[in-house]
Amino acid sequence: FEDATNAYTNETMKYKWTKPLAIWNEKLGTSRNTISGEQYMGCPTWYPQKLADGTPLAEQFPAKEWPFTLTNFKSNIHSAVSNLSPRLESIKGVNPVYIHPQDASSVGIKT
Repeated sequence: FEDATNAYTNETMKYKWTKPLAIWNEKLGTSRNTISGEQYMGCPTWYPQKLADGTPLAEQFPAKEWPFTLTNFKSNIHSAVSNLSPRLESIKGVNPVYIHPQDASSVGIKT
């Protein structure tokens, strides 16, 4: 391996991936959502946020009134029960919130 500081030449990546990359998961691509019945995509796909009944979140919460969208992830080591475990808390004791500095300053949040 090479030192990570040598990864770029000026602002261009030194070693570029020049070929298309296809990611496909057949098991996922042939599965359906058990609640909605919709078929899953077998490749990375953007799904706009929606409520449990399928209503797009943006319809219920217009951007004029709700300028930010929160995206989160569920930690693979925490749940409602395991969140009280001191051992797991020592591994991952925080659940951070990230916000762009310009967005933060526009609403008076200091980062």
